[in-house]
Amino acid sequence: MASERQIVKVFLLDNSYKGLQITASTTVDEVLKMVAQKLELQETEYFSLFEVFKDVETYLEGTKRPAEIMRQWYERDPTGKSFKFVLKRRLFFKNKPLSKDPVCQNLLYIQAVHDVINSNYPCTRDDAIKLAGIQMYCSYGPFNPDLHKPGFLTTKIHQFVPRLLLASDENFENAILDMHSAISNTVKTPQEAKVMYLSMCMKWHFYGCTFFLADPVETPGMTATGKVYL
Repeated sequence: MASERQIVKVFLLDNSYKGLQITASTTVDEVLKMVAQKLELQETEYFSLFEVFKDVETYLEGTKRPAEIMRQWYERDPTGKSFKFVLKRRLFFKNKPLSKDPVCQNLLYIQAVHDVINSNYPCTRDDAIKLAGIQMYCSYGPFNPDLHKPGFLTTKIHQFVPRLLLASDENFENAILDMHSAISNTVKTPQEAKVMYLSMCMKWHFYGCTFFLADPVETPGMTATGKVYL
């Protein structure tokens, strides 16, 4: 029955989530409004709901019904654990200034960190270290030499260094701690640090882009080697 209620979890990209009560007739647009209300998000027009299966994200139109989508999940996977709904920004506009809404800033920061750490954006070593230093401030506050010393990131380094750079086996920790110390002399609050992180990412011409790994196809007279990104 349409009036029967069920719980749907909408995840953010830091793996936290909001639980919502929906019915069979509840639409994606209505879920977005409920999530925005719970988060106290003022600027909602750029955010969308995505269905995520493993590493595949599918944008959901506003008229789709999450209850029906969840029913299909359980048909494919009786545990339902292979799928989830994720809130993320979908629309990016060049030269548009960063939102003043701190909730919006936080969501954009979470998404930027996710994309950097998962190597969804190309990232140089120098940029990665600076971003990691800023992220350290966002996560742990000002640099404390008695606490933030070699060994602090031993089990956490994968949360701060892009996956593809981390594969190089380089020791990033000392450089990140030095950057954390330097950043602590520049910003005063975690929110200010998040704006710094976003401002740096927004300077990239590919900020907001989605890259796809493609298999090269050989053409007579041409040779393609290595990975190809679209």
